[in-house]
Amino acid sequence: MPINTEIMLGQKVGGKKGDTVAYLIGPAAKKRIKQSMSVFYMRLPEGKAIEEVVLVSLDRRQDRRELNLGKESKEDIRPSAVRQFDRLEVGAQLFRVTTAKLAPGEYLFFLIGSAAPAQGNYGKGYDFGVD
Repeated sequence: MPINTEIMLGQKVGGKKGDTVAYLIGPAAKKRIKQSMSVFYMRLPEGKAIEEVVLVSLDRRQDRRELNLGKESKEDIRPSAVRQFDRLEVGAQLFRVTTAKLAPGEYLFFLIGSAAPAQGNYGKGYDFGVD
């Protein structure tokens, strides 16, 4: 199942020393799966390694899906949001990714180091939902 890259928006919450929250607009991903375990094919951008991809669960809100990135100075994804997946390179920068069993919800293959807040980009990734 192919999935496309999405750019996350973001905002600071909790005042000056608060956390940065990255988010995708919309309460649910367009790409939906019914199986709790699934196989994806992911082509990474040039210069990205599969080790720089983290599968995370997103917090669903009424109008968006959120990922808390911690303090502004670094990406600090909470361990409770991280999910396991297996990967196998099947071509140049092309990987077959198999998720562990996932509960119903919203998920994102997050590209570590993809954020550029000065340009309004708080990260990139591949989103999907489990029904």
